[in-house]
Parts: sequence; C-alpha cells; structure tokens
Amino acid sequence: METIAQAFLHGPPGGFDGPGPFIFPFIFLFWILILGSLAWAAFRLVPRWREGGGGWTGGRRDPAEEILRERFARGETSAEEYVRAMRTLRGDGPADYEDYVREAEERPDPNREPGT
Repeated sequence: METIAQAFLHGPPGGFDGPGPFIFPFIFLFWILILGSLAWAAFRLVPRWREGGGGWTGGRRDPAEEILRERFARGETSAEEYVRAMRTLRGDGPADYEDYVREAEERPDPNREPGT
C-alpha cells in the first residue's frame, strides 16, 4: 500500500499522471469561446445595440420620422411644419378637427405685422 507522500510524488496508482501542463491553453481557449459566444448572442438579440441607439435607451427609429428629419435638414419643411408633423407622428398632435383649428388659431401668424 502506498503512502500519501508516495502518491503525491508519483501520481495516482496505475501510472496515469493526468493531462499534464498542455491542458491549460485548451481550458483558456474553451472559456474564450464560451464568453465570445455569449457576447455574440447578446449582441444579436438586443437590436438597439446593433442600430447604435445608445444601449438600453435607444431603439429603432420610425422610418417616417427619419424621412421628416431628412426633409427638415434639407430645408424642404419649416420648423413649424416639422414640429406639427412630428407631433402627429408620435400621436400627441391634435386629436380631431376642433383641436387642429384651436391649435392653428393659437399659433402666431407669420404674415401679420408686429404690433397690429
């Protein structure tokens, strides 16, 4: 019967000394593969990160809003038209015709001379 000291010095009974030092690079590569797969899956499953929306607060933008922004940037719409259209697209614009008329009456008239 072997003593504990002999087992430590010569390895376990049967002559198998284990996998040896060459196993460590494979363990490292295994964990790199696992963590890389998790990162890839998270990137693919969270579309806001792919779109560059700023992490958790971003998201996909409405294509109609993008077109409106582009038209405003090119000067095809005025600031007033832009704001009104953006409100309508987001659903916080006038709900019916009476609201639209009330909002139009409250807006200042750009053709009216100051002081009149």
